[in-house]
Amino acid sequence: MLADFKGCGSPQTQRGIASPYGPPPWHMSGRVFTIWYRLENPDEARNHVAPPLEVPADPICRARFYDIIHDAGKGDEWAALNPEQTQFHEAVVAIETSYSGINGDYSVHSYSDDATYTAWAREVIGWPLKAGKISMSRPWNTHDLQPGTTITGITERFGQRLMSASITLTALVPDEQRPQGTPSWFTYKVIPSAEKPEADICQLILGGPTRVDAGPIWQATATLELGEGLNDELHFLRPREIIGAEYWPQVDLTVGYGRILEQW
Repeated sequence: MLADFKGCGSPQTQRGIASPYGPPPWHMSGRVFTIWYRLENPDEARNHVAPPLEVPADPICRARFYDIIHDAGKGDEWAALNPEQTQFHEAVVAIETSYSGINGDYSVHSYSDDATYTAWAREVIGWPLKAGKISMSRPWNTHDLQPGTTITGITERFGQRLMSASITLTALVPDEQRPQGTPSWFTYKVIPSAEKPEADICQLILGGPTRVDAGPIWQATATLELGEGLNDELHFLRPREIIGAEYWPQVDLTVGYGRILEQW
């Protein structure tokens, strides 16, 4: 914090109005679908995940599409009054990892179409978000979903298609099979130096939602294609086998601060 100046992120000013986002916790609400898969080349995961994070021999990856509103760390009324600044899509490919007995996902390739969310995610948490054009189809009747309903997500960057994912609903997840607790998300927060070709800050951070409330959860079949981009490496993480998919038509979550596990 600059002396006598206010704001969570830059720019900080004496009034504190110019900061694009507020501090955690962030309130988010919307819908999401997830596809879990195994890699065409399992050894490729180690080209994307650096130590001290550990990767299984045949890791499970996830591709996920979000359609979300958020409060930018400024409260629910901010989201209600400022729709242009509080709605976004996100697409993520993450790899199964662990650290000192903690199991989680490392979201190694992430894309968003909202500058405010991207700035907060990179600067505060360290998520490696990049700008992308993301589209996600919506069922005609969201209040009466049926087996056979198809939802598609597409991610493009610099005119090239990076992700094409599609799920088809099959059945509701039984209550006894619904996930319990909250997921763990790893990230490396890297801030380059202004003086030399290396990082001033490099931290391994454990994050994730502190609260997740979901409505009905649907099982689904899925397809996933990963394309080659100008400065992207998604195509190296193409699927060998899709092992599951889910659609959450309504999810409400709170994302707080992360925890620094290591720094160097």
